[in-house]
Amino acid sequence: MALRTRSRTAASFVLCVLVGVALLMLVQGSLGAQARLLESSPADGASVRDLEVVTFEFDTLLRPDDAAVTVLRRDGTEVTVTAVTVDRSVLTARLSGGLPSGNYEVSYAVEGSDGRLNEGSIRVSVASPAQELSGGLLAVLAIAAGMCVLLAVVFWRDKKRRPAR
Repeated sequence: MALRTRSRTAASFVLCVLVGVALLMLVQGSLGAQARLLESSPADGASVRDLEVVTFEFDTLLRPDDAAVTVLRRDGTEVTVTAVTVDRSVLTARLSGGLPSGNYEVSYAVEGSDGRLNEGSIRVSVASPAQELSGGLLAVLAIAAGMCVLLAVVFWRDKKRRPAR
């Protein structure tokens, strides 16, 4: 009877050790994963009126000292990034603001808590209020021109139907 109890205890111990090792490997695998971008603000491909702050949210904690953000215009000139901060898993870059209209590439380089480097970029368009106004003004002018043509056709048909006096 004592032999069976020892066998069961030994089997239980071995089973616990195996489960513990499996859990440790599972946790280590998830902790060792490279930092992955979850979302950014503005989003990749977005069009904004002004670009003063860009944020990137990752699925893991980031090392604050190893984070970098660069912003390039389409012609390759670099835009001044005034501050880069890391708060747990969020990377934030502050820009000088008042950027001229155009297309920009915002690139990031971060290290996750495991020390592995992750690099990527998003593309953002800046459209000035004047550009948006000119686009809206063009739409209003097109509608007005269409209404004028429609009124001209109605009056012309009406005049054609009336008998001459």
